Amino acid sequence: MLAKKEIEEDFMRMVGHRPPRRPKKRPRNVQKQLDTLFPGQWLSEVCADSYKVPDDAETRKR
Repeated sequence: MLAKKEIEEDFMRMVGHRPPRRPKKRPRNVQKQLDTLFPGQWLSEVCADSYKVPDDAETRKR
């Protein structure tokens, strides 16, 4: 994987200026088409660790 500095240098050589700070957003209709074609694509970002609940939260509820 390339480092941020390496990407910046390559972009500078190809285009002549630094890369934008934020990636460009897809148009809404394109994103909707991608969502219908690949419905579970965003699931790669979801993991079991994001749903862990501490045990003490259970005892306080009762």
